[in-house]
Amino acid sequence: MNNLIFDLDGTLTDSLPLIIEAQSKALQEAGVEPDREKIISYIGYPLLQTGEELLGPGRGWEYVELYQKYYKASGKKPLPFPGIREMLDTLRRHGCRLAVATSKRQAAAMESLSYIGEAGLFDAVVTAESGCGCKPGPGPALKAMELLSAPPESTVFVGDSLFDWECAHAAGVAFVGVAWGAVSGDRLRQAGAETVAESVEELTAILLRPLPAPAGVAKEKSEGENGKV
Repeated sequence: MNNLIFDLDGTLTDSLPLIIEAQSKALQEAGVEPDREKIISYIGYPLLQTGEELLGPGRGWEYVELYQKYYKASGKKPLPFPGIREMLDTLRRHGCRLAVATSKRQAAAMESLSYIGEAGLFDAVVTAESGCGCKPGPGPALKAMELLSAPPESTVFVGDSLFDWECAHAAGVAFVGVAWGAVSGDRLRQAGAETVAESVEELTAILLRPLPAPAGVAKEKSEGENGKV
């Protein structure tokens, strides 16, 4: 049985345009000229820490409040990408256990998940308020595995950012990247991701096969076979 941990924004939900818009307006009101590429580079990192880095020490909560104001004022919903709900239903039918590991706070995460389907679709939800640290550290993946009672060898982390890849690598679990989020498939491969799905249909097929080797293990094995270690 595969245990699958999914990132949320940019992986399951098409929320990046909304996030970029809200962050840009928050920065403008805070007196900082928004840089789209820099904003994208922080997607997947907790808002409080993002604010501390973009506005300066001590201004993290100011940034959180401004972001939430513009996020809610947009009236837009972070809907799932086409085919995501069907994919999750298929994975459940095949006996997979599903978790989410996101840097969103609990209330925001649950609101986003409500647009995907019923609350019982996921066996575990790890958020910025789960007390396990944040990506790119291993904490979110390790916490999800704890809640799923999942060993590393039967677990895969699915995400769209370098933060997700680094989290999986640090936790010693397999990683599957998706090419429709914050980072391109090529960029994920350059970072070391050996499996990247270009479509939801391809991702479904990948996750129903035997899992790829945990992050970093395949490379180490290959080097060992070539007498390099």
